[in-house]
Amino acid sequence: MNFVVIGETSIKISSTFKLNHTDIDWRGIKDFRNFIAHEYFSVNVTEVWQIIKDHLPILKSQLLNILEVNKTDY
Repeated sequence: MNFVVIGETSIKISSTFKLNHTDIDWRGIKDFRNFIAHEYFSVNVTEVWQIIKDHLPILKSQLLNILEVNKTDY
């Protein structure tokens, strides 16, 4: 469910913000949300665990960096 929330949130982020932060795979986040939400019987838990271990820490770091660099803007 957390992946659905992350994906839903990413969909609501402005296009301008996404264009300013192209290092983040916005499309991949949205597509994975759609897969999890609609193809849940096909979800491979091993792949999900790999995403949790390998990709979420990178995304977290990218988002924290954006917040730190732009902390006066938020």
